[in-house]
Amino acid sequence: MIRISLVTLVLLSPSLAQAFCYEPPAPACAQGWTAFANSFEADQCRREVERFEAETTEFGRCQILEMEEKIRRKAGEVEMTIMSFNRRLSM
Repeated sequence: MIRISLVTLVLLSPSLAQAFCYEPPAPACAQGWTAFANSFEADQCRREVERFEAETTEFGRCQILEMEEKIRRKAGEVEMTIMSFNRRLSM
C-alpha cells in the first residue's frame, strides 16, 4: 500500500518527480586514443554513445521542467507577499 501511494504521489506531483533528474555519465569507451579492437567493440560503443545522447536530452528536458516549476513556485510566493503587504498597508 505504501509503495502504491508513493508512486501515485510521484506521478501527481511534478515538483517531486523533477527532483529525480538523472544526469548520465559520458561513456568511457569514446575517450580512447587507439582504434577499436574490432567492429563489435565499435558498435557496442556507438550504442553507448547513442544512449548517452538520448539520456542527456532527457536530462535537459527534466532540468527545464524542474526550473519552470521553481519559477512558478517563486512567482506564487511573490504574489502572496505582495498581497500580504497590500493587506497590511490598507489596515
